[in-house]
Amino acid sequence: MERYINPLASAPRLETEKPWTQNKAEFLKLKNVLSSILSPSITAVRVNADFDLIRHCLETRECKKVSALRHYGTCALVGSSGILLNSRCGDEIDASDFVIRFNLSPQDGYTKDVGRKSSMMVLNTAMSHKAYDLYNTTDVNKEKRLKDMFKSADNTILFFPKSHRFWWMYRGLEQILRRQGLNVAVVMGVATSESGHDDIRHKVWEALDKHHTREMPSTGLLLVEIAITFCDRIRLYGFYPFAREQQDHAVPFHYWEASINVPGPDNIHNFPAEFELLRKLHLNGVIEHKITPCEFEHSL
Repeated sequence: MERYINPLASAPRLETEKPWTQNKAEFLKLKNVLSSILSPSITAVRVNADFDLIRHCLETRECKKVSALRHYGTCALVGSSGILLNSRCGDEIDASDFVIRFNLSPQDGYTKDVGRKSSMMVLNTAMSHKAYDLYNTTDVNKEKRLKDMFKSADNTILFFPKSHRFWWMYRGLEQILRRQGLNVAVVMGVATSESGHDDIRHKVWEALDKHHTREMPSTGLLLVEIAITFCDRIRLYGFYPFAREQQDHAVPFHYWEASINVPGPDNIHNFPAEFELLRKLHLNGVIEHKITPCEFEHSL
């Protein structure tokens, strides 16, 4: 079946031959700034904590007792772009200490390119609403349907970063998924929630030297920012919003789909601008942004 192609224009010509090396000074500089804005203690909060602790956390942003984040050496963030197809990046991804994936993306059938390991599964706002709708249905098969929906999140931290208003649902969701045999730890964002935290968003844009403050950061970019606060070294895979790759071959928007609904002109995210920012961070030695096939080495 012919794949539908993301209609965004092709990416600009990029320098992809030069080996990447981390600029530790630049990385630590940005890490310190982002950590002051996106403190791990209010970034990923466990929803199964005591009710009073959660209420205190939401009201005051003092959440140290219910934070789920720890410190990691190497982190891989695996996006959804078809640029991953035939990349042979699976082994390199799996060698990371902590692997972040998005929106219940599948690994089965694609492990050579996207790997098997999954430490955190992140859901954007649309997926949060989808989970909310299914959670509130009266369908007698609701629990099985939720298990089927979240099966790719087994043995992960399940992270809802952009909305904490459904925190009571997240709490019930974890109970259902555990009852259905899935090992998940559900966490929510507080500092990064879409509810009343424009000040945080603007501060993050300023920290990243980006001036498109009208756009909400995509979930992918938000997790790059968060990962910088708890990882020592970061690699991105599948963060590529364009229709064609550097050799002018067509690139599906999602690596696993034959047909998709592509972002329209009313989309609230500016993906080309975010891509430009990621390339800047790559060139400055802050993060490694992989857009070419991998040549895996056993040491990251």
